[in-house]
Amino acid sequence: ALQKNRSRLVGLSDAFSPSVDDIQRQINALFSVGFFYVTPKEWLKHIERFLKAIDQRITKMQGQLSRDIDLIDTMNACIEKLNELSNSIPAHRRSESEELTELRWMLEEYRVSLFSQPIKTSRPVSAKRLNALIERATEAAKKLRDA
Repeated sequence: ALQKNRSRLVGLSDAFSPSVDDIQRQINALFSVGFFYVTPKEWLKHIERFLKAIDQRITKMQGQLSRDIDLIDTMNACIEKLNELSNSIPAHRRSESEELTELRWMLEEYRVSLFSQPIKTSRPVSAKRLNALIERATEAAKKLRDA
């Protein structure tokens, strides 16, 4: 599924560059160095579903490119917040934040809900739920920084 998704991206025109770049970033985040060891066991079983969602997104975006690009902006705002929180915690303490880990994986679920709705999410996710989780992760990050 991973190779199939990557090969489908290669032939797309330059107009698709923002979407292709976003999908490449998502794939790189899912399969970062040592992903098998750093991905929580409960989330490893969802990797195949995330890849199916990417496949469906590639199919859908060819008829809805402007919508896809608008949704990228929505996702980028959330990802920036995750990165900001993650970078605010000393690297050796990041794994101590269950909220940060949950936020990271709920963002993957949010991608599914935005770009590939028929695939379904493993749990309820919405902008409102993400904002509440961001607030909890912000508090947890603060505690880890101050500890």
